[in-house]
Amino acid sequence: MTMLDVTHDVVSPLGRLTAETLDENAGLENLNGRKVALVWDLLFSGDKMMEEIQAYLTSRYPGVEFIGHENFENIHGADERRVVKELPDRLRELGADAAIIGVGACGSCTPAVLRACVVSERVGIPAVGLISEGFGRQAVAVARAQGLAQPRVAHYPGVPTSDDEQTLRAKSREVISPLVEAQLIGAGIISDQHDAALPEEFAAGSPVFSGSLAEVQEHFHDKGWTDGLPVIPPTRELCEQMLEHTPLPADHVVGVLLPEGREVTVWSVAVNGVMAGCRPEYMPLLIAAVAAVADPFFRLEDAGATPGWEPQVIVSGPKVRELGLNDGQGALKMGNRANSTIGRFMKLCFINLAGLRIPPAGATDKGCIGAGFNVALAENDEATHAIGWKTMREEMGYGVDETVVAVQSMMGSTLPIYSGGHTPENHLQLIGEHIAGTTGHWSYLGVMFHEWWPLLVMSPAIAEVLAANGLSKDDVRRELAERSKVSARLWEEYPWQVGTDGFKLDEMVADGTAPAAYGESTDRDRMVPTLSYPDQVGIVLAGDPQRNQSRFLVNNHEHGPRVAVAAQFLD
Repeated sequence: MTMLDVTHDVVSPLGRLTAETLDENAGLENLNGRKVALVWDLLFSGDKMMEEIQAYLTSRYPGVEFIGHENFENIHGADERRVVKELPDRLRELGADAAIIGVGACGSCTPAVLRACVVSERVGIPAVGLISEGFGRQAVAVARAQGLAQPRVAHYPGVPTSDDEQTLRAKSREVISPLVEAQLIGAGIISDQHDAALPEEFAAGSPVFSGSLAEVQEHFHDKGWTDGLPVIPPTRELCEQMLEHTPLPADHVVGVLLPEGREVTVWSVAVNGVMAGCRPEYMPLLIAAVAAVADPFFRLEDAGATPGWEPQVIVSGPKVRELGLNDGQGALKMGNRANSTIGRFMKLCFINLAGLRIPPAGATDKGCIGAGFNVALAENDEATHAIGWKTMREEMGYGVDETVVAVQSMMGSTLPIYSGGHTPENHLQLIGEHIAGTTGHWSYLGVMFHEWWPLLVMSPAIAEVLAANGLSKDDVRRELAERSKVSARLWEEYPWQVGTDGFKLDEMVADGTAPAAYGESTDRDRMVPTLSYPDQVGIVLAGDPQRNQSRFLVNNHEHGPRVAVAAQFLD
């Protein structure tokens, strides 16, 4: 018998589902004399869609009344959690008998629309979600994970941002409106084209499959439990070896991860750690990483957004070198086991513990053009302290003797930024220009959502020049904010391309929701900072200490802000 013929009894990498099943609400028998609420997320010309739907329903039911979208806050804005939580009370306060909620035509707004629909249905108010047809499977998958097996959805044919207003209105009138009517006066209807499987669940620790190495790979791949690469078969014995390196019991709940709402235990962390190829001694780092993304502030529920962002793990502290993480030459490159497998574990966590999958196995991750998993980044403590700077963990309030794991979103990075000279000027100017060139279009979202958590990875050689000339990390942040500006005209023209209807910079300055720096004038060609919140810029020293290179890693506004958790070690 060869190694390929050995039978492996493997366990499931999934956690327990926590959502309560929602009983289906019957539709309204007739809309005459009923009040229908219109709830809009300020995206994809939803106001125009709703105008056409309102006109159509009025022609069919002259006695129907509507509660305009201006009576509701944005269910996909900076205050989304609060707004969605309060939505049922707001609907009842206004006397709504039903709701039309939209528009979902991206990977984060679609789940937001469905979450709003679910909370409405839970209080007995039928709610129809307006969804672009390309997001139908995601909509159904999100609703089912929230306990609603048959969501009411009306699909817009095509891409809203690709249609002129006349076409958009015609589709809204002729296609969407009849679908909305059918959903409001009947139970939820799902076509085969947009169907999605019900989430699976298995008993923790119980074997779910037995087979050879090749058979295990095929089974896990067919289930959608891998990242597309071969995994280490998670046998009970290997998982128990992981548990030996944490003081926490196997059934300790680390958190509940959306969109599937799965309960993540130390055991399920161990299973996915084995699959990723992690050494057992990495276990405290893996638990800390999961705790970071389980923090509500991280907004894991938006990780299926179309920008295709991925988690970036950053490890800081004494255990970096003890556990063999690379903080020098080749940082962020594949090749070092600790950096590579911890990064891969985080991706498997998103897939198996949160339920974020791409086709054919799933549809909750709607990254349009995505990327692979990111290698874990390790901070060079020695170089940071040598120049008198605080490490990232110290800046976040942790002790110098603690080992901390932080996780944040990462959509991409600048090209390599090479800068030279014995004074800060040239370094800061070049880095600032690269930041503006990479993030200029996208950075309006930082102002819109009040969050912008990018990460500057800098080789020690550059940091030495800056520190030798008296600059602190905060000084560097402020200098880069002044040197990475773009024209305000860019922010007036680009949001529509993304599908954002609600971004009005001058209005945001006037009402105090945008920093004052953006209102120094009303000239459309004035230069505005791409770093809307400089204090949120992370600075980590890593990479070859003999080279003068930096990279700027771009996060996705409030999706995946930097969250740090201290790792608990047995010693």
